[in-house]
Amino acid sequence: MTQPFAKVLGAAGRALSQVVAPALDASNPLAREQLALVQRFLRLVAERADELGAAARAELALALHAGRQLRALAGFAPPVIQQRLDEALDAAGLLQRDAAAAPEALREAAARIEALASTLVRLAAGADPSVRRELRRAVIRSSAAQMALRRAWFAPLALDPDAASVPTWRDACARAHAAAPSSFPSHPHTGDPEP
Repeated sequence: MTQPFAKVLGAAGRALSQVVAPALDASNPLAREQLALVQRFLRLVAERADELGAAARAELALALHAGRQLRALAGFAPPVIQQRLDEALDAAGLLQRDAAAAPEALREAAARIEALASTLVRLAAGADPSVRRELRRAVIRSSAAQMALRRAWFAPLALDPDAASVPTWRDACARAHAAAPSSFPSHPHTGDPEP
């Protein structure tokens, strides 16, 4: 973690524990509970700060994988939507291979794919039932992988009711990358990697 960021987090934690906590009314348990949650969240940010890039890269890998699966089913969508999805997948594939890509750029690319995926799901209402079924399956599979990654990220907060089933952060990232190989931009019509 960069030194200025660590200092800001440390100062925020000290302000909460040394100034805010003593000033809270002891008869307000909700305020104390909320303060404890914020303090735990700040500790999580401090612990995970060096992993922000890995998190964004894993999220983009999952978005690329899901987007490619959905693109293969997107023949029902208007050509402009198919073209936008192709462009988003190709741009995201290039970013995924760029070791210097900023985490924010990776997150924006993933968000663009996810927005187009949502558009496809809405448009699928008029598609063939078999296409809708396959589209739903692809969305559910990708949602499960994304949820596993997020559960691992937030595991230190100890809020998950099934904490024993949460993978470690490293395992979750490895699974995201293994499930979503992205060494080449997607082929516009099949979703398969181009040679």
